[in-house]
Amino acid sequence: MRLETGSRGGVGERDVWEAADALLVSGARPTVERVRAQIGRGSPNTVAPLLDGWFRALGKRIQDPAAFQTEAPAPSVPQPVLDAAQRFWEAALDAAREEIEARLRSEREDLARIRADLDLRCTEFAIERANFEADVRAQRTLVDNYEARLRDARGAVELAQAERAALIAGQERLLSQHEQERSALGAELASARSEMLALREEITSVREGCDRDLKDGLLKLDRALTAAANASKIAADAKERLARTSAELEAAGRHAEAIERDRALLQTVFETSRNDVKAVSGDLERQRALRHSLQSAFDAERERNRELLDLLAASQRQIAEGLRAIEHLKLAARPRLPGKLRRAARIAT
Repeated sequence: MRLETGSRGGVGERDVWEAADALLVSGARPTVERVRAQIGRGSPNTVAPLLDGWFRALGKRIQDPAAFQTEAPAPSVPQPVLDAAQRFWEAALDAAREEIEARLRSEREDLARIRADLDLRCTEFAIERANFEADVRAQRTLVDNYEARLRDARGAVELAQAERAALIAGQERLLSQHEQERSALGAELASARSEMLALREEITSVREGCDRDLKDGLLKLDRALTAAANASKIAADAKERLARTSAELEAAGRHAEAIERDRALLQTVFETSRNDVKAVSGDLERQRALRHSLQSAFDAERERNRELLDLLAASQRQIAEGLRAIEHLKLAARPRLPGKLRRAARIAT
């Protein structure tokens, strides 16, 4: 029988078969580890299929003793030796089968333990996932409450900003109106100055025209003085309007400062509301813990009241039974009492 050798120093079929034959002759059962130890090298993945081939060919080799010789024919083997080898082969097969079944049972037990461990881990993971989802829902509720309060605060700030913009627009309109009035007053003042200049020219012409009638000159002088008085009054009114305009401008500046202070106050209120949201979150947790403790105390008190009511009902029943027994005793003892005692008993009752 021609056997293949290993390539490049590896383990071949010849090496495995020779090692197995040597172990069989020495009285040991050929196994993968024993064959590897006999050869001195080789991996289990290489030796195992070659050893299986040796076991498959062992029956035919026992029937044909020449098959044990790989190079030259061997002498004939006595029948008792063949019988012993056949029994040893069967025993080796039974031992190998038992070893394989033991390994399978061990692997099945390991797989069962691994499956139980996986089921336990899956259960723990499901519990942790449920707890995590509950925490996420609680956090989302807190975030939604915080966002709602933040939206309210933003709405208040936007409303304040809109009011501030409206006030600024009103101030701008007021300033524009005052500017128009000041322009109108300037025009009136310029007109008054022009009139004064015209009056001065008329006075100059009057003075130059000394040959004119004095009475006409005096009348013209009176008219000029009246016009000058009116012009002075107009100028005084213009100054008064300018003073009022300046006062209104100062008031508008103070109002703008007040609006700026209100904006700073609203910013402070916004920061305070943010801190209040955090404080409310802490208060909510404390209220939950307090509600839990109050519920526990209420349940304990309710159980205690139930027990007291049961004791009270039992006591009332006992008292009622005692009263009925006393009445029976009175009825049973009343005929045997003397007359005075019966009267005393009636008086006592």
